[in-house]
Amino acid sequence: CFHPSLDLGFSAELKRVEQNVRFFAAPPPNQDEADALTAKITQWRLTTMEGLSYRLNSPHAAQAKADFIQMAVSNLTAHLLNHLHDSADHGFQGNATSIIELAVGIASHLPCESRDIAICYPLPGDMVGPYMKVEPALPPLEVDPKSEEGEAAGKDEKNEKEEAAKGKKDAKALKKLPPAAAAAAAAAEPEVKEGANNIRFAGFLGVEVRGRQWLYNPPVWTIS
Repeated sequence: CFHPSLDLGFSAELKRVEQNVRFFAAPPPNQDEADALTAKITQWRLTTMEGLSYRLNSPHAAQAKADFIQMAVSNLTAHLLNHLHDSADHGFQGNATSIIELAVGIASHLPCESRDIAICYPLPGDMVGPYMKVEPALPPLEVDPKSEEGEAAGKDEKNEKEEAAKGKKDAKALKKLPPAAAAAAAAAEPEVKEGANNIRFAGFLGVEVRGRQWLYNPPVWTIS
């Protein structure tokens, strides 16, 4: 949304206009042109906010913001509940509300920024980026062996076949090399720990001045 205190449909349309200014612009050939495009978008956003001041300061704005928070909390809790095996505790709804209220507070100030602020949230399974803050490992997930026994058997059989095929392929490739080169290639193969570069969970959003600096590096935990 462009601003959470506006009607949802109107706010979404304004945000679409803002995004289209960048999307349909020609790729900037240099940094000066990129800065000029950013200034153009920023100026449009600030001018739009100035023109909407009468609506943002009206009683209707507070109600629109409350409705947006309620809708976002409902959507977040419903989405999270789909991924829970156990029933949620009593503080679940309150925690979701706190997260949404923080996000809405950030979204309320973004249109007033003279800088080109970008916000991202790293998703589970994404690769760890240099701008992320890697936290100490979390305890491993507990898996019920009985419930996973059937699935694991099928996966193990498939993995064994894939590893056997890969081993044969690698062996053929090494045979084609001279003995000294083959030994060096085998020794040089890095041992990669599975999941070391994949995100298990991100603790918060990342905030960036687009293309310049990170104001807040998102804390992440890796799978392994």
